Amino acid sequence: MCKDDDGVQVNLYLYRKPDSLKPVLDRVLEHIVAAFSEKDREFYEREFSFFNQVTGISGSLKPLVQAGATKADKKVCKSLILEKN
Repeated sequence: MCKDDDGVQVNLYLYRKPDSLKPVLDRVLEHIVAAFSEKDREFYEREFSFFNQVTGISGSLKPLVQAGATKADKKVCKSLILEKN
């Protein structure tokens, strides 16, 4: 599962078409997480929260790269994003 440049969930192996298997995988993931103990669920949520913050930074910086922002511009933007989190 990944997102294309427009933020649409796609399967790259299907040539950027929406992934019809994703809803099934989402339900499987829900069942797995529901079976976690409270301690395991809290750990899972902390880990994926952190992962989503890290990957979110690159998503925030991508428009700057495409717009030709300087390295200094990107560094300032990254600092602001990190401060917000």
